[in-house]
Amino acid sequence: MLAALQQALAAQQPPGLTLHNAAAPGMVMSAGGLGTGGPGCYNESSDQLASYNSSLSWLRLGGRRFDGAISYACDRGIGAAIAQSGVPRREVFVTSKIGPGGVPFPLGYNETKSQAKRILADLDSSYVDLLLIHEPFSYWPDPQAAQRAPSSDPACDLRSPATYSERGCRLSTWRALVELWHSGAALAIGVSNFNSTHIEEIEQIGLALPAVNQVEFSPLHQGNEAGGCNCGASASRSTAHCGDSATERAETCAKLHAFMKRKQIVFNSYSPFGGGGSETAKLLSDPRLRTIGDKHNVSVAQVILNWQWSKGIVVNPQANNVAYQSEDLHFADFMLDAAEVALLDRYEP
Repeated sequence: MLAALQQALAAQQPPGLTLHNAAAPGMVMSAGGLGTGGPGCYNESSDQLASYNSSLSWLRLGGRRFDGAISYACDRGIGAAIAQSGVPRREVFVTSKIGPGGVPFPLGYNETKSQAKRILADLDSSYVDLLLIHEPFSYWPDPQAAQRAPSSDPACDLRSPATYSERGCRLSTWRALVELWHSGAALAIGVSNFNSTHIEEIEQIGLALPAVNQVEFSPLHQGNEAGGCNCGASASRSTAHCGDSATERAETCAKLHAFMKRKQIVFNSYSPFGGGGSETAKLLSDPRLRTIGDKHNVSVAQVILNWQWSKGIVVNPQANNVAYQSEDLHFADFMLDAAEVALLDRYEP
């Protein structure tokens, strides 16, 4: 019975969006993917495959997209689960990221090439479907990591004020990604936590634009919070390091999304239920959202994911529990009405 249910669920693939710009022709990114950047997915077990079980259950439910990063240290578990599942590699879409994300992986031209090589080895694959720059600033959230793991790229070496350049570092790193894309090691390339000014830098020097920009987005974070950072700012960066321009400091998610639509860049949200903890718990138990869910016979989590998908945003919810994974996979087969969308657009706890 369980095997039959899993087979039936696997046949119900969620919709997706076609990737443009720096992407192989015809690539489609599924609306829902499994986020892996959190407790339970780090390779902390003795066999270094702590993410294996959740990845395998996701595949058995029909999930075909994963969101990883070299700094999450769970790509090896994803690769092992794909091999064990029997699902052909070509049917699975794996995102990974180079650069900072809680541990000292510096940005830089050579660093990008070497980190990509390690990602492919961990996945046991000749390619990664989508490779992102994790942050527009090197070493965040720990600038002191520059002393422990310096970049060989002069533009990215924080120890050398004479050559270090945030803009130059981003562009040098992007050039390496473009080469990986042309070589086939990455079928598509993109960025994460970038705002419009960072993307415009790429356009100004005539390189292919990103296919995807992954940004924090949820009812709790829409980039218009008073005193907050711009939409494209990572939660790991303090307001003092959001950027220098008014655009960098004040760009809302709506403005960034409109910019990305004009440039045919897919908006991929992370932390779609907020950053966890008590605020996320309150969001998922909000009686107003429960009422909406009951009306559509779905969970609050599915309401929130559907709201994002209605905007053309693909999502990366995290879940190790099979029941939650199933909810996170099947959220696109109902339609919120205008009043329900408006409540989420202007959500206040």
